[in-house]
Amino acid sequence: MEKIVSRLYEKFSKNLLSIYLYTPYEKKFLLLILKETSFSELETVKSLLKNIPIIILTSTDLEDGADVFSVEFLSFKYHTKFLKGKDLLKQLKINKKHVRQHLEYEMRNKLIYLRLEFLKQNFKKFLPLILPVFEGFLEGLLYLKDTKHIENLSVEEKIKSVSTLYDIDLSLLKLIQINDKRKLVKMSFQSIIQTINLQLELLIKKVNNL
Repeated sequence: MEKIVSRLYEKFSKNLLSIYLYTPYEKKFLLLILKETSFSELETVKSLLKNIPIIILTSTDLEDGADVFSVEFLSFKYHTKFLKGKDLLKQLKINKKHVRQHLEYEMRNKLIYLRLEFLKQNFKKFLPLILPVFEGFLEGLLYLKDTKHIENLSVEEKIKSVSTLYDIDLSLLKLIQINDKRKLVKMSFQSIIQTINLQLELLIKKVNNL
């Protein structure tokens, strides 16, 4: 990784502001923040990082996008390791009002998605997607409640904290998180969908009342 970071910095030193290792739920990306982007530079990045997933932002994205991408930006703050350049994410301020609005949008969007998945009945594909999606929701919900050191909490601790702070039963998420196949197998696909749907509806109501 050090060699890759050095090569990137040598190649784009005038335009490259920050390099991070971004590790959201069981995944790994290089996150680059540039002053500006051009397709010629993107081609060069692509050639240098052939098999490495990359996310590229500009300084303008950070300055102007925190209102509409507030939940994603929280994820960047909580799941990145600063590697080189200037730590722009550390000084990034995210407004609670924008987080609340974005959370409601994302959760309502997932309600529509749940209905589609119920019609498809694709249980094996659906189940692994639940926690990665919900982790972003959990972090946003904790942020709204002024929870400290969210970046240091395990998924299990986030589930427990949100359950307590919002007075909601998230035991299904806990079963998925610990991968309790024995108990999950006993539940029908319809039951799992309905439970998640109910949890999202309750959370949306609680977010609206904040």
